[in-house]
Amino acid sequence: MSSIGGRADHPLRIFVFDSPRTNCQVFYKLFSQHPQLGWGKSYHGFVAAALYGPDRLQKRLRHGETAEEAQIEWGTQHGDWNKSTYESSVEELQKKIDETEDEGKIFFGKEHLVCLFKQDLIIDITRSEGKDPSDEMRRNPTYIPDAILDTLTPIFVFRHPMLMVPSLYRAQSAVAGLQPDDEDFAVEGTQCWCQMLYDYFVSRGVTTALVEAQDFIYNFQPTMDKLCAGLGIDPEGVKDTWNPVPRQHWPDDKITVTLTGALLSSSGLERRSKEPAELTLKLDTEAEKWKEAFGDAIAAGLRKRVEAEMPIYEYLRSRRLRA
Repeated sequence: MSSIGGRADHPLRIFVFDSPRTNCQVFYKLFSQHPQLGWGKSYHGFVAAALYGPDRLQKRLRHGETAEEAQIEWGTQHGDWNKSTYESSVEELQKKIDETEDEGKIFFGKEHLVCLFKQDLIIDITRSEGKDPSDEMRRNPTYIPDAILDTLTPIFVFRHPMLMVPSLYRAQSAVAGLQPDDEDFAVEGTQCWCQMLYDYFVSRGVTTALVEAQDFIYNFQPTMDKLCAGLGIDPEGVKDTWNPVPRQHWPDDKITVTLTGALLSSSGLERRSKEPAELTLKLDTEAEKWKEAFGDAIAAGLRKRVEAEMPIYEYLRSRRLRA
């Protein structure tokens, strides 16, 4: 494949853009032992500002009483996270880039797109049904300044909505009290932010990599070989096994542990079947499973979300990295 990024006026700086519950944490973990990379220096550096800080996104979204109670708790009970702003996150991002390159490593960051996108744009898209997200590709939709964004080599991770959406509900109903009809759920449960930023980079002539979860899990080595060739890094540094994180070294934050505990305790890439579930997914069948697990009302809400997401998924899938 052609090189990803295609920019020669600065050091290689790789950034993984993703959505929650897309197996993006697993994807990032695959690179944790790579000797060329400054792995983990900028890992969810905007989450605190977007979800816990004084200008957190939830304050502007419409949701039920349970989610309202959760967002107030998130915004008041998490120490320094509650002081974080988008401005301080940008400063920290630049600091981590400089530190990584001073060490002679390649910067390798990661963030959920919903934590990077400008809030006014998120709300406009969420409340403007039928608006084409590609309309926004002409300008930088994120809080990352052009001076930094224009130097990043982008990788996008995405996943089939029939797997992503129910996974999001299980996680966010537990830690944030979200329901399928809450705006927060729609904002976190869409991959339109992925499409929008992808379109933005492409419109600027930047070669990107769209990587689907099923490909790096079930077609691991060929996918990593091709991705690393495009990035110009050694594929031998990407590993699908690792040591579990000892329990005493887990984060103190219960929300983080709830969302990432399975990965923290894992020892490698987990394949639950011989072939990807995506190959045989049927919406009617999955919706019946959701009814049994969550009840009719929740299942109907999840189905509606999935149906809205499928055109976006097909758009991304048609442009994905193919090994």
